[in-house]
Amino acid sequence: MLEETHHNPVPDSNLVKTEEVIEASSEELAKSQELMEAVAKSQVDKVEQLLKDGANHSARAAHGRSMLHFATMVKSLPIVKLLLSYGHPWNLVDDDYKSVGDYAKSFNHSEIYDYLLEEGVRSELLMSLMQRKLQSELLESEQEDEEDSKEDDDKKEKEKATDKEEEPPVNQTEKDFKGTKEDKEESEPASKKQKLEESCLVPNAAYLTQPLHYSEDGDRLLDAEKNGVMMGWELPLMIRHAEVICPEEGLRVLNVGFGLGLIDKELQKKSPSQHTIIEAHPDVYAHMIKEGWDKKPGVKILFGRWQDVLDQLEVYDGIFFDTFGEYYEDLRSFHEIVPNHLEEGGVYSYFNGLGATNEFFHDVYNKISELELSEMGFTVEYEEMDIGLKEEEWNGVKRAYWTLNKYFLPICRLDGF
Repeated sequence: MLEETHHNPVPDSNLVKTEEVIEASSEELAKSQELMEAVAKSQVDKVEQLLKDGANHSARAAHGRSMLHFATMVKSLPIVKLLLSYGHPWNLVDDDYKSVGDYAKSFNHSEIYDYLLEEGVRSELLMSLMQRKLQSELLESEQEDEEDSKEDDDKKEKEKATDKEEEPPVNQTEKDFKGTKEDKEESEPASKKQKLEESCLVPNAAYLTQPLHYSEDGDRLLDAEKNGVMMGWELPLMIRHAEVICPEEGLRVLNVGFGLGLIDKELQKKSPSQHTIIEAHPDVYAHMIKEGWDKKPGVKILFGRWQDVLDQLEVYDGIFFDTFGEYYEDLRSFHEIVPNHLEEGGVYSYFNGLGATNEFFHDVYNKISELELSEMGFTVEYEEMDIGLKEEEWNGVKRAYWTLNKYFLPICRLDGF
């Protein structure tokens, strides 16, 4: 629990020796120290003037607290707004991984919390838009390179045809040499394309190429570094996810990401008429075959990344998504294709592990998901579930991928149904 500010009206605002402080001149350091103290004392006008004068707001104080942390501790929404308007990052954490939002919630300042939440959503949406724009530009560049390459090839073919009419016959050695040179020239665009592809590497490529390990009791699936891919404590969540996307028998369901098979076992209890499972990892796929999943009623296994098997998907009454080693942009990309494969009245859900080690970040990503899904035509409802995990649950695991007490299960339906 964070210390209440009324117990310590002016927290320790002395700057610590971060990289910014070490490299700063004595004048810059003095101005940053003055700014930190003004923030800690909630002196709004002075903070504004110092920011206008160019005071560095990136300096840190004891415990890794940023100026935005201090503004939240003294419950000054005006200073929070000022710092953010001057480019102070919204998502900094202190040495204990406490975000500014955590401070706001701890001090019961809902107005600051809501403002920080809006700022986080706005910033992340803007960043996402910029990333998609960059990706689009890369793809356009690739297409232009291919078109230029084709034009060059056509031009060379015409030149070769003209030269062939004028040149005397060549012996086999000369022909082989020319052919090798031409092949090299023709390979240059492909090499450029390869470099472009390498700059857009598959996000979960490292995960897909490393060995996975199932525990003897079947309660854990870990990667080579002992990261938890899926764990048995998720069972209550998967039971509810299965109930949501498959509320009755005989429906058509799609699950992306098998893992421990927790949700698929629950779905099988509903005797689905069609049960499609996409799994990309070879070890998990081998485990599925060993367990006889390819012979279960109605089951169809698509081995590969979901991005690579889209042409094999059909229409389903319920869809669930839970992959490993991917990022929010990948989840968002899947959101976009769901309307093409979800039956009228069907339900889409996904494992909601976004920012699941920090309550504030989790709230930000929940809001982002809700907004973007709404833009795609979905109505989104979060069903709250309690999670009471004990620390020993993570024994033998590199790091906990879930530390929150609540789980917000997403229930997504297309508008009008």
